[in-house]
Amino acid sequence: MPRRAPIVRQPSLSAQVTEDLRHRILNDGMKAGEQLPSERELCDYYGVSRTVIREAIKVLTAKGLVESIPGSGIVVRLSEISDVTEALRIFLRQGTSLDYANLHEVRVALELAVAAKAATVASSEDIERLLELCDELKDLQGDIPRASRNDFYFHKTIAEATNNEFMVAMFDVLEGALMETRVATFGMEPSRIRRVAKAHRAIALAIADRDPDAARQAMLDHLIEVKTTWDQHPEHLTGHPQE
Repeated sequence: MPRRAPIVRQPSLSAQVTEDLRHRILNDGMKAGEQLPSERELCDYYGVSRTVIREAIKVLTAKGLVESIPGSGIVVRLSEISDVTEALRIFLRQGTSLDYANLHEVRVALELAVAAKAATVASSEDIERLLELCDELKDLQGDIPRASRNDFYFHKTIAEATNNEFMVAMFDVLEGALMETRVATFGMEPSRIRRVAKAHRAIALAIADRDPDAARQAMLDHLIEVKTTWDQHPEHLTGHPQE
C-alpha cells in the first residue's frame, strides 16, 4: 500500500467554541462578573447546537473561567491569585519526588529579585520583623522544627515586604515544596542553624541599608550555601514535599 500522509483530526465543534470563548474572555478585556451571551445567542453566533455550547461552557467552568449564577446566567469568573497558587501546589504534590535542582533554579531567580525589590520598598516594620527573626534563629540551635519555621517566615516576610502579591504567591508555591529541605538540611548539619542565622542577618541588613545590589548578593550567597549542602547529602532529597 502506498504510504500516505498521516490523518490530522480537526478539533471538535465544542473544542473550537471553547477556545474562541476562552480567547475572548482572556484577551478582550472581559471582567469578572460580566455576563456571557445567552445559550441561544451563542448558538446563533457560532452556528452550532445547544449541546455544543453547553459542552464548551462545561469546560470553561472546569477551568475556572466562568460560572453559572442563578438569575444572572453564565458570568466571567477570572481566577484570583489564590486559585493559581493552589493549582501550582497541587501540581508540585503530584508524583513521589521533586527535582530539587530545577526547583532551586526557580527559587534563585525569584528570591534574588524579591530581595532587591524589598531593599527599595520595605517598611520599617518589615525590617524590624526581619531582624527579630534573625535574633530568634540564632537561639534555636538544636530545635529543628522551630528553626525551619523561622527560616520559612524570614523569606516570606521579605516577599511580603515587596508589596507585590504575585511575588508572594509564587513564593508560597515554592516554599511549600521546599519546606522538606529545610528540615532535612538542618537535620543533616545542625550547625547550619547558626550559619543560616548569619546569612539571614546579612540579607536583612542589606535591605535595611536600602541597597538592592547588596541584598541580591547576600541572598545569592545564602542560596549557594543551601545548594552546596544539598549536593553533599543527595540521599536526603528523594522524599515527597511537605506542606
